[in-house]
Amino acid sequence: MNFAAISNTVNRLVTDMLRKKEDSSDWSDWSANGAPNPFPGAVNLNKSLYISGTNVTWEASNGFYAMTGHMPVGASGTASQFRIGPDVDDWFGMEVTAAYLVDATVGSFSRDNAGNTSTLSTPYDSTYPGNPPKLYFSVSLAEPFAELTSGITWTHDPGAGTSTVVATGQTAGSGFYFLKKEEAGGAIFRSTMPILPEGYRVEDESGNYVGTLQPDSIISVTQGGKNYILFAQEVK
Repeated sequence: MNFAAISNTVNRLVTDMLRKKEDSSDWSDWSANGAPNPFPGAVNLNKSLYISGTNVTWEASNGFYAMTGHMPVGASGTASQFRIGPDVDDWFGMEVTAAYLVDATVGSFSRDNAGNTSTLSTPYDSTYPGNPPKLYFSVSLAEPFAELTSGITWTHDPGAGTSTVVATGQTAGSGFYFLKKEEAGGAIFRSTMPILPEGYRVEDESGNYVGTLQPDSIISVTQGGKNYILFAQEVK
C-alpha cells in the first residue's frame, strides 16, 4: 500500500467515523463488531478502525472480571503488542518486552464474593516461584490500575503446569484484574505500512542528541552484486 492509498484510506475512515457519530448517541456505546459495548464508559471502538492487542479477553465471575488469553507465556522474549490500522494486515503500533501482559488461562478465573477472594491461574514458568507476575486491580476500567502488594498468595504446580494466585481484600461490588511481568527490555515501534517521515531524530545510548536524518538524504550503493540504501545527514 503506497502513501496515496494510505491517505485515501485515512480520509475514508475519518469520513465514515464522522458519519457514524451522527447516527449514534455515543461512539462508546458500540464495540468494534457493532455489538453493544459492555463497558461504554471506558472503551471507545469503531467498526471503521482496527485496534488490537495481545490476544486477550475479559472473563467474568460474580460481577468481577479478569484478563485471560490464549497464547503461551514465557518468562523472557514474550511481548505485548498494541496495533492500530485500517485492517488486520496494515497497521502500526508498539511491541513492548520490558513489561508485558501475562496471559492468564481461559476459564481459570473465579470470584467468591462471600469470602472476598479471587482466583486466577496462568501457565507455569520455572522463574515464577521466585519472581511471579504482578497482579493489578481496579474497580473500574475508567480508573487507573494499581499493583496488589498485600493479600496475594501464589501456588506453583510444575506437574500440572500451572501457577495460581489468590487475591483477598477487594471488597468492592465489582472490579478488574490482570497479570503483568516486568523484565529488562524495551519497546519498539513497528509498521507494516510505508511511512513518510518528516525527519529522524538520532540519539546515542545515553539519550544525547546526535543529529537528524532527513528522508531525502538517502545514498544508494551497489556492492558485491547487491543494492543498498543508506540514510545520511547533511554536514553543513
